[in-house]
Amino acid sequence: MNPAEGPAGEGLWAILESRGWGRPADAARLGEMLDAAGDARFQARSAGFGALLAFLPGQPAGQTLYEGLMEALGYRANRQPFLKLAHRAPYALLAREALAYPLAERAGVIEDRLLKLAGLPGEKDILQGRTIPRAPAGYGSPLAAGEWHCFRVRPANQPRHRIAGAARLIARFLESGSEPGVEPGLVAGLGGLVSAGSPAKLTSALTVAADPGQRTACVGAARARDMAVNVVLPFFHALASRAPAVAGEADATALAAAAGDALKLYRDFGKLQDNELTREMADRLLEPTWKKAVNSARRQQGLIHLHRQLTGAA
Repeated sequence: MNPAEGPAGEGLWAILESRGWGRPADAARLGEMLDAAGDARFQARSAGFGALLAFLPGQPAGQTLYEGLMEALGYRANRQPFLKLAHRAPYALLAREALAYPLAERAGVIEDRLLKLAGLPGEKDILQGRTIPRAPAGYGSPLAAGEWHCFRVRPANQPRHRIAGAARLIARFLESGSEPGVEPGLVAGLGGLVSAGSPAKLTSALTVAADPGQRTACVGAARARDMAVNVVLPFFHALASRAPAVAGEADATALAAAAGDALKLYRDFGKLQDNELTREMADRLLEPTWKKAVNSARRQQGLIHLHRQLTGAA
């Protein structure tokens, strides 16, 4: 802790108080304040998705959700390359191409296409000797391999490993009866899970087990919970205000119901895995006996919101 801050972040609390977040008197009031700050962060993330949905009216909602998930899979080092990859490999095109193959091959088709467009050729025979044709019209050009950050990136967060997880997630939410050009199933599938109101079920749907012979999950439960809290739930919350406008993409009534449940499900999520930011904020702001009050995803998000208040970050 910076000595200039005083005990338990006295200097930081003075800054926060000037911005409407005064230091609480005890752990119980701290919990209430972190709940409010966590809700403020959720609303800010929802507003971000709402802006994308409003300013990109020609873009299917599924593409916006897919881009959010892809960016989250990039973690810290590769967020931008993953977002670029999502732009160059649109969700609807991947879905349409994969649906032309047998069910067992679809994840491999998507993975192969993503690796090629990422500029990262596969190191294994994904399709067991079969090759997919040249990319159809609509895909972008491949990224340069140098855009990816691999040095000192943990094996679980390496780009190829995360792309394998992305491919399996996309394949999981394809609907075999979809018509070409119609939103296949990412919004409807995850929307149904949001409506179910179970953090465990939503986490399971976003988790991708390790490939045979590997020990590291393609998308582990910790990353899946982060994606649920930071992407899926604020996305559906944002979708509520425009549900009638997307009736052609999916059932508007079901979307509105799912979006209405998003905030409640967010508040029900248990504590996520701590990261550097939440640990730093807890160490710098909180009395040691107060730290147990940070016992939910909502309150961890509250710490992040307070950090944004201190730094002026979006």
